Parts: sequence; C-alpha cells; structure tokens
Amino acid sequence: MRVQTRKIKEERIIMAAEQAFFDLGYNARMDDVAKEAGCSKTTLYSYFESKENLYMAITYRAFQAMIDHYYSYLKNSSGNNGLAKTLNFFNSFIAFSEKHYEHQQIILEYITFIRSISGKDQENKISEPLRKSIWFQKVKDIHNMPLTIVKPIIKEGQADGSITNTSKPEELFLTIFALLIGYTKLSNSADSERETMFNVDLETWKNSITKLMTNILVV
Repeated sequence: MRVQTRKIKEERIIMAAEQAFFDLGYNARMDDVAKEAGCSKTTLYSYFESKENLYMAITYRAFQAMIDHYYSYLKNSSGNNGLAKTLNFFNSFIAFSEKHYEHQQIILEYITFIRSISGKDQENKISEPLRKSIWFQKVKDIHNMPLTIVKPIIKEGQADGSITNTSKPEELFLTIFALLIGYTKLSNSADSERETMFNVDLETWKNSITKLMTNILVV
C-alpha cells in the first residue's frame, strides 16, 4: 500500500510539473513545481532529486502519450495494406501534435539534445544530475519506439507492393519525419483563423503533406 501511495503522489507531482513547465518553459523552478503540486520543496526533492530528473519524467510521459497515440491509430488500420497503415502512422503524428502540442515540443527538444550529444567525445555535455537520472535512462530505452513501430509496417508495404520505394525503412522514416516536424512547427504558429503566416489554409496544406508522404513512399 505504501508503494502504491508513493506512486500516486509521484504521478501527481509529474502532472503538476508538466503544468509548470508548460506555463513557464524550462525556466520553471522547483519552487514553482512544489507550489503547483501543493507540496513542500523537501517533499518534492524526496521524489525527484533534481530538476533535470523531473524534466526527464515529463519527457518520458510525453513519449508514452505519443506511443499510445500511435497504437490507437494502428488499431484502426487492421486489414489495410502496408501503405495505408504507414500513412495512418504518420498522420497520427500530425494529430498528436495538434492535440498535445506541448508534449510534442518536449519530444522535439529531447531529440535535438540527443543529437547534440551523439558522436565521439560529446557525452561530456551531459550534466551530472542527468547522468544520475533514472528517468533519462527510461526515455533512452523508448525513444526509438516510433521507428520500431513503423519499420515492420513499411516493410509490409514494400512486400505487398503498396510501397514501391525500395529505400531502407529507416531512411523513409527519417525523410517523412523531417517533413512532419517542419509542418507541425509552422502550422502551430498559425493564427486563430487557421491560416499560416503565408496565408495558406492549413487543411489544404495538410492534404498536400499527405500527398507528399504518398509520393515519397510510392515512386
């Protein structure tokens, strides 16, 4: 019972931290999180020993939400060919970014950070609190899940002939993912009238993005 109670409290703190970071960005302080969570700073630090560890807990939660979103879309793709399943997968990313914009931004920030520490002699950029973060390890354990999920689906499409591009699934994933990152970043800068800064209707642009994805997969 004590373990379960601690888990519930930990979840409440993470949810409060999400709100604090969504409102204030990474400049949010542990004091802000404690206030949002309705607990003392001492209690907060007994659950999360550093701001970095807490932020990674939020990042893990964002990845989990995105992965769950992917699977819900794929569940509705049963019986479709590989191309349709692959397009559903990538369209789910667009839907996720529209519904959970803050989570998507946290994921993109994490991806940018991981790229910055990749390569020889780059690990010295990782702070000591982050090295000790169990949540950082948890995120690293699942951050490749989107590729893991879609890779066999792309292969399925190549096998059934619905995807005619013979490039490696990893290359197709990265090409389309880069396209979608650009789309979601620019579309979320649109005004309340659902137009971009270039006066392009977002629904029309979204349809064009789907056509481009199809053109990449079917050549």
